[in-house]
This record gives sequence, C-alpha cells and structure tokens, in this order.
Amino acid sequence: MTQEEPRRQLASVSPPACFCCPSVSTIVSSVTTILLFCFVFVSSIPSASLAFSNNLPVHTLLLCRHGDSVWNGGQPGCEERFTGWTDVELSQQGCQEAMEAAAQLASYFYDIDCIFTSMLQRALDTTDACLTALGNNQKELPPVICDYRLAERHYGALQGLVKKDVEEGNSVFGYCPDLVEKWRRSWHTQPPTLDDNDERRIMEVDRLAEICGGAHNVPKGESLAMVAQNRVRPFLNEVVTPALNLAAKLKSQLSQKNVEEELTAGLVVAHANSLRALIGCLCEVEDDPVALGILESLRIPTGVPLVIHYQQLPNGRFRACPLPEPDECLIQDNWGYFNKPKEAPPNLGHPNLPVWPLDTCIPLEERTRADFFSAFANAAEDTYSRR
Repeated sequence: MTQEEPRRQLASVSPPACFCCPSVSTIVSSVTTILLFCFVFVSSIPSASLAFSNNLPVHTLLLCRHGDSVWNGGQPGCEERFTGWTDVELSQQGCQEAMEAAAQLASYFYDIDCIFTSMLQRALDTTDACLTALGNNQKELPPVICDYRLAERHYGALQGLVKKDVEEGNSVFGYCPDLVEKWRRSWHTQPPTLDDNDERRIMEVDRLAEICGGAHNVPKGESLAMVAQNRVRPFLNEVVTPALNLAAKLKSQLSQKNVEEELTAGLVVAHANSLRALIGCLCEVEDDPVALGILESLRIPTGVPLVIHYQQLPNGRFRACPLPEPDECLIQDNWGYFNKPKEAPPNLGHPNLPVWPLDTCIPLEERTRADFFSAFANAAEDTYSRR
C-alpha cells in the first residue's frame, strides 16, 4: 500500500469542510447537515472491532467542560441556575476559560485525531476556541462530530430555577434539600420530569426534535445512569471508539507499526454531567462501588481539560487505564486549583477512577509510542486483574 492510500481513506471519513473550519457555529446552521454527516461518518467506519487478539489499542480522551456560562454564576448580575438543555451562552469569564483551555489542549504532545462535541452553544463556542488554537499547532484540523448525545444531563422540572433557592428548600418550590442533593450528585436518582404541556418542554421539542432524531429522544429529565445508558455509552460504542480505532489503523499503515502501538487522542467538549456519565462508562462504575462513590462526588470545573486513557474489551465493555508512572509522565508541581499531586482531592486521580487534569500529566517527548503503550497496557492489566 502506498502512503497516499491511507490518506485517501482518512479523507473518505473526514467531515465536509464546514466541520473543519474554525467556526463550529456554522456547523449547526443546518441540523439536517449534522444528522446526515454523523450517519455517513459512522456508517463509513467498519462495524466490527479491530482484531488485536490480546493486544488492545489504548485510546486517550481529553475531556473539557465548556467555559463558564451565563447560568454558571460567573457572570455579574446573573444568578446560578439549573441549566440542563437550556441553550445559554458563555459568560465573559467563560470565553476567557475557553481560550485558556484551548491553548492547553493545543500544547498536547500528540495530535488530536477527532473532536466530539455537544450541540449546545456553550460547548460549540468552546470548540470554536479549540479549533482556532489547534489550527496554529497541527498541520491539519481534526474532524468535528457534533451530537446531541453529549448534551448536558436534562434537569427536568428544575431547569431554569435558581440553584440557591431550590437547594435551600425555598417554600416556593418545596423541595427537600437532601433530595435536591441526590438529584444533583447521585448516579441513579432522577429529578422531577417536565410535563408534556410545560412550556419549556414544548419549546425544546419544537427546537430539538429534528436534531435528536425525534421527540422521543428529547428527554424530560434524566439521572446520570440514564444519560450513560441512553446516550453516552451508545455514542462511545458507535462513534468515539470506532473513530479512534480507525485513526490507529490508518496511522499504522503510514508508520508500518503494529496498530496497537499507535497512540490516538480524541477531544470531547461537553458538560459536567455528560462528562461524568462518560467517565462512569469508561470506568464501569456500576460494577465498582468505590469508583461510583468517587464519581458521585466528582465536580468537574469549567474550562479545565482532563485526561483519561481507556481500552474497549472484546466483550464490548470498557476499562480505564492508569496514567503512566512518574518516570514516563511529567507530573508538574504547580497544580493550582487541584493542589499538588500528593494532595490531590480523592475524586481526581484515584486508582479506581483514573482521570487527571491534563496539565499535571504531559507525555515526555523522548518516550516512544511503544513505551507508552507498554506502560499503559501493563498497568491496566495489573489494575483490572485486582478487581
């Protein structure tokens, strides 16, 4: 095979030009285009998983919650509200956070092979900033896949309400504060749902039914478990993992290396709870009470990129791979928001939930791809065998 053939294969699954330009807002100007593209992209990827026998590819996902929005409490004069699927914009602080996150993501040692983003404006604007930064660092911009399945958890009847009023048991709403906490943090507890005749429900269906493939896919209120089962896990199975498998395959054809030695990286720009659901799927938290407890307490800050490595097993389940040891990874001393590594809060970097801020683990350039793969695979095997 000539070197040009893999490039032609990649071009055949790359999105139209509008998906690679530094303005994701243009992408959503036509919901039909988005749905058509996602269908064509996924159907062009081989449905069967690549046969690696015991050598499974290790994929990297860079996770970035959008910058602060006008309903996240960072905008002067705006109160923090339950946002969910309400399509609000970034605040001024959020725009700055998006640019800072983009600069950090663009400095990642390996090229980003694909970007996956929610269709909500605050995520699209953050993706815009990432594309602009990546355009200065990568030879080619990665394809962008925009999908409703990465949207925030739907907060049902809580959407639009001021968080402080609801959490404090304000008599206007009458919700028990302990129950509100469960709605926010618990994996299984579902918030009160929207009625079909609620004006918020009617407006959402009218605006989003087509982009979601039907009104039945527009939720009325979701627990984290529902987000994981109904949206995120299918998206990982049908889009993310096949796309990264294909990227590894095409890279191996160019480099003449084994496909499992090729490191691939995807960027997911989404929301606090859709990212928590994604982490939950990759760590299979429903089978691990320790990991589930940590995930339920996990608070993902706006505009701070995280990193997680994972494999998909032959049975379709996932396992998260531990980060490399310090001699394979530059652990920085200045953690800022997250303190120092030895003082890391229990919900970040725990062995059962191995997700870390990106700026604390930067691959050393002198390490080879094979070294990284070996380190990840061996550590993952050790961790998995102990469960």
